[in-house]
Amino acid sequence: MSIPQTPLNAQEQSFSKRASQIWQSLIAPHPSIRAVSEIRRAQLLSILTLLLNILFIFALLSRPSSVGVFLTLGGITLTSYALSKTKYYRLGAYIFTYAFTAIGYIRIYQGTASSIESSIVTTVHIALVFSSALLSQRGFLSLVVLSTIATFTAPLYSNAPVLESESINRTGGVVLVIGAILYGIQIFRANLDKEQLKELTDSNRELEEIKINLEKRIG
Repeated sequence: MSIPQTPLNAQEQSFSKRASQIWQSLIAPHPSIRAVSEIRRAQLLSILTLLLNILFIFALLSRPSSVGVFLTLGGITLTSYALSKTKYYRLGAYIFTYAFTAIGYIRIYQGTASSIESSIVTTVHIALVFSSALLSQRGFLSLVVLSTIATFTAPLYSNAPVLESESINRTGGVVLVIGAILYGIQIFRANLDKEQLKELTDSNRELEEIKINLEKRIG
């Protein structure tokens, strides 16, 4: 015997269903995007930029001392989110990852960062993690190379204080190692996807051959 739903349970399910539909519409990619991997990247860009925009709004409501940084990051993520809903989502991914990474070095150049290391740790490291999931292998490798060069040469253009405890070689080495690890993971995942696709193709071919043989026997 089925238990009848109470009006409260029905209302909760209806609210949950509407919330799920709204969320899906917010992260749904453009209809022209067909490949599964591309759909996932577009959705991931939508999710990341949407969540970051919400966090930036709460951060601004807390009245931080440096509002300009949050406004800049908010503008970048808002633009990237808008592009993630179009067929030009790749452009949004490049704007989001490269601009987010560049913020750390711009702060060093402007002298608004408390130190070189703190600026890189708080922005560049996080940006590299995002970028490894959003960019192609070539795009991510380019970002890693540029970030590593910009880190090692930071004392040449820095207007931020260089602390005695800081080591540019250590900071640049960490950026290089993080980038290398994430790039290796990208290659591993790409090879794994290729193997899974090959196995699926082989299985479909075998099933097709079995189907043909059965039809011949029946005929």
